Amino acid sequence: MTATMRRVLIAVVAAAVVILGAALVLDNVAAGDRRELAAESTSAPGTADDPASGSEAGSDDPDDAEERGSSGDDGIATEVLPPITGSAGLPAPVEYAPLVTMPLPPTAAATGAIVEGFPAKVPVFDGSEIVTSSVSIAGDRMQAALEAEADVAPQAVLDFYVARLGALGLQGTDSPAVGGSRALAFVRENDSLVVTVTGAGAGTRYTVFGTLTAAKG
Repeated sequence: MTATMRRVLIAVVAAAVVILGAALVLDNVAAGDRRELAAESTSAPGTADDPASGSEAGSDDPDDAEERGSSGDDGIATEVLPPITGSAGLPAPVEYAPLVTMPLPPTAAATGAIVEGFPAKVPVFDGSEIVTSSVSIAGDRMQAALEAEADVAPQAVLDFYVARLGALGLQGTDSPAVGGSRALAFVRENDSLVVTVTGAGAGTRYTVFGTLTAAKG
């Protein structure tokens, strides 16, 4: 073999070595790119391996949204409450009729009877014997007084007025009294009445004193 042929052969072998090395490098680069693409496709949202993605999470179908919101299978769906059709508010305040109205009667007094003009809404215990009664007028204000006796125990008289005046919106509370008596004060806005009872033998002597404001008639 001549020297020229040897040089050609060496050149061919060297070129083959270079080509083979370049091919190996390109193959490694391509393999690395394929691994990176595989990793990105695995972690990308919307794949089957991602529990927080997929057609259910990104679906715009209203039927799917309604099913997720009402079934409760996934443990986080909220219940849609029906609309409120009424209101359970506080009851309307009771409006009571006035105890006296304008025009008021003239000042007067009577013995052994109910004086003319005594307010009809101020009750008198059934079966009472009237001692005195009176009305005193000043503008739209009336002072009404009654003294009477009844053949019942003092508590019966008080119970009567608690029930009757309570029905008119006047609430009774204990009021100071002297001489073994007991008194209850009844108040409603600008109206007030004091009932005082005292034991008298087998019966009761009682008084009713009221200060009332007249409403326009």
